[in-house]
Amino acid sequence: MTTVQGRCPACCGTSLMLAAGGHVTCRRLNCPNPCAADRLLHGEATQALPDNPATIIDTAERASVVHGCPPDGSGLTPCCGRTPFELPASDQMAIASSRITCRGPAHDGPSIAEAAADDRRWDLEKAGE
Repeated sequence: MTTVQGRCPACCGTSLMLAAGGHVTCRRLNCPNPCAADRLLHGEATQALPDNPATIIDTAERASVVHGCPPDGSGLTPCCGRTPFELPASDQMAIASSRITCRGPAHDGPSIAEAAADDRRWDLEKAGE
């Protein structure tokens, strides 16, 4: 397996690899579209991309909500604690923190920190960690 530099356009993970047949594939199990990078390279983008790359940045800045990409080793966005699968299709993800517009948990339930603090396991279960 050969590692490819860069980030997956679908999940923002640094998990690209060169797969069979020379295709660039994301190896993250929770990636919503593992072949997204390969499709972009071959001009088969799932959405039409503008001719001017500057327009892509402009479009991202005007998105309804821009979420932070999940950090390596995590499948959750740092801004609201959701997986990329849970985000609305109109929302986007960014690596640069200056572009993130998500204001925090927009889901019903506790945040990950709150759930971890409210550990309701039996003492024997906690001791067995």
